[in-house]
Amino acid sequence: MAEVRIVKAGVERIRELEPLWRALHAQHLSVNPDLSDIPMRSQADAWERRRRLYEEWLYG
Repeated sequence: MAEVRIVKAGVERIRELEPLWRALHAQHLSVNPDLSDIPMRSQADAWERRRRLYEEWLYG
């Protein structure tokens, strides 16, 4: 089992979340076929929107 380590991080580490966000986006599409009928944002657009939210949350 991989070691899990939780560390305090700031806005400078947001970019490290992008692969996780993209995987989550793809997972949502793969497990819910009903989503294919709904216009979805591209992964790039979804990530940019989420990244901005993370920045807002961390900058306060």
